[in-house]
Amino acid sequence: MERTLALAWTQAQVQLHHLGIGLDEAHLFQRLANSVLYSDTSMRPSSDVLIRSTLERSSLWAHGISGDLPIVLVRIDETEDLEIVRQMLRAHEYWRMKQLSADLVVINERSSSYAQELQISLEGLVRGSRLRLSPDTDNVRGGIFLLRADLISAQERALLQTVARCVLLSRRGTLSEQITRFQRAEVVVPAIPRQSRPAKRMDVPLPKQPLDFSMASADSPIGVANM
Repeated sequence: MERTLALAWTQAQVQLHHLGIGLDEAHLFQRLANSVLYSDTSMRPSSDVLIRSTLERSSLWAHGISGDLPIVLVRIDETEDLEIVRQMLRAHEYWRMKQLSADLVVINERSSSYAQELQISLEGLVRGSRLRLSPDTDNVRGGIFLLRADLISAQERALLQTVARCVLLSRRGTLSEQITRFQRAEVVVPAIPRQSRPAKRMDVPLPKQPLDFSMASADSPIGVANM
């Protein structure tokens, strides 16, 4: 048993090393996977954003996205924030290694005049991630989709945010910072004060019952002795 556990641990370390993932980062990806699996509302947009979607999920088919799998959406508009995309690509590889199927969608929200520069960098990252896919994960579903905001409609962008289990915005900080911020944002429900019951008064007089002074009959079970 100990030998089996040791071999499993060694294999896991080799896999992480192959993906360039440290233990702390693997733990971070596991925390994010909880939100992907259980649809944590704290990592989704506000209700104001969600109600903007007027399209059916099938509208994603035009972009090759089936909509059947959990979706993680990353929105980026600055080249300086490419690290969060790199990290999410590693997370996607890690999840595939753990047999977790999910689609990773990256939207390039850079303005049209500068979008191509960021698009080239993103395409290079996505291409490299696909080349690193292990043959052992060919049975795992889920892909990587790179879209340009200026080439899709506002309704499609709203739809992606609506169906995504997790939405990350590159300008909001690192992946670790965003996950920590979301998971700490707990809704505090104020405690309802208990209504105290009025104390029972011990000095309330009991109602007086009329006394029956009638004499019992002679054949009564309780006879009255003659004086």
